[in-house]
Amino acid sequence: MRGVWRAAAAGWMVIACAASRPEQQPVTAKEKQELIQLIMEAPTQGEFLAEEGVEQLAPHIRTLFALTSADVDKEHIYPFVALSYGLCQQESGWRYGVEHFDEIQHPLLQLFWGALLFKQDHASPAIVDYLQRILDTPELRNELEPIVGPEFPSFEQRVRTAPRT
Repeated sequence: MRGVWRAAAAGWMVIACAASRPEQQPVTAKEKQELIQLIMEAPTQGEFLAEEGVEQLAPHIRTLFALTSADVDKEHIYPFVALSYGLCQQESGWRYGVEHFDEIQHPLLQLFWGALLFKQDHASPAIVDYLQRILDTPELRNELEPIVGPEFPSFEQRVRTAPRT
């Protein structure tokens, strides 16, 4: 019986420590610039990042999610989309994307992550709600269509019929 109490006490200690863990500091401008530089130097394979490039940049996913339109304009977004695609191919990457989807600051990256997570059947109910709102806004729907590509009509139908939260 004593062992059960010790295990329970240890469990409560872990929970108490986790609850008292300080929140992460906001991503700094320096961290954003470092990611931008790293992504420009990362190894590529054709037009995509090579697997080793994605592995190299994976620890910077939090910084990727903190990038804004002011940090990366529409004309220079492709390397960040390529990184996002590579990260979504890894379980740890797509799981992070689902958990932290609402932290993606760049609207095009959020569209891309939402579409890809949905296409891969990893979308949370919150992501489905987000995509349904996007489809109901003509301007945003027009942004989403080229991201999804030729299968957009079936994608749209799947999103519209997916359960909402």
